[in-house]
Amino acid sequence: MTTLACSSLAITDKENNLYHGRTLELSESLPSWLTFYPVNTLFQKKTPEGKNGISYKAKYDILAITVEVFDDGNNHNVLQGQNNGGLSFSANMMDEVYLAPLDAADYAKAVPVTSLGEWALSNFSTVSEVKQSISDGKFWAPALKDFGGLKSPLHYAFYDKAGGSIVVEAKEGKLHVYDNPTRVMTNGPDFPWHLTNLNNYTQLTNIDRSSSVLGGIKVSQPDSGIATSMLPSSNTSVGRFIRGVYYTTYAQKAGGSKESMNTLSHIMHRFARTT
Repeated sequence: MTTLACSSLAITDKENNLYHGRTLELSESLPSWLTFYPVNTLFQKKTPEGKNGISYKAKYDILAITVEVFDDGNNHNVLQGQNNGGLSFSANMMDEVYLAPLDAADYAKAVPVTSLGEWALSNFSTVSEVKQSISDGKFWAPALKDFGGLKSPLHYAFYDKAGGSIVVEAKEGKLHVYDNPTRVMTNGPDFPWHLTNLNNYTQLTNIDRSSSVLGGIKVSQPDSGIATSMLPSSNTSVGRFIRGVYYTTYAQKAGGSKESMNTLSHIMHRFARTT
């Protein structure tokens, strides 16, 4: 079974331009491509029976990292991507998702969630548009053989150039959309759990407290960085979420794209794995 341990996050610069980064750790190699879809590209989706289902044309140019996990009419499934309207997308692993089966007649107009990123990047430029269209639409979850037959064990992050951010998760039989003020998404548990867990980290700050008095002894820290001592060190999704929120909260806002990309790359290095 392939597992993903992914961290998606974003920062903004002094002019509130947004910069989106992610990591991707796979336990085994899957075919992948850097794929460009020009405007007016036609996407024809398949129903579970293999018949022609919903179709749409790209309203925007799309650049994406695609992987082969399910042939829903196109075996290049968008794992990460952005369009020239300013919308970006990440799909991250999350277990225990559940999307209820549809009535048979509804599959012809439903989007397979393996194409959720492709569909959104083709049609929308803002997270508010994505949010509304998910509320109005129908979606189904294919079983993925490279994921042990699980039905699309993923959740999804969207960002737009105005700084908007949402998380989409299959829960209790349908897709739920959550506003994401943190602009961070890792893996499970569900996104509301991660937000609640932030309440356990009210002590975090970027200000070093380098001296104190303990047991009548004046003690001092000879180096900087003591403020990060309470950050979780594990590479679990829970630990990575807290670190992501910490570093994106306290990162100094840059003045332009070059400096912002440099800042973003330094943050993303905090999540790199050597094994």
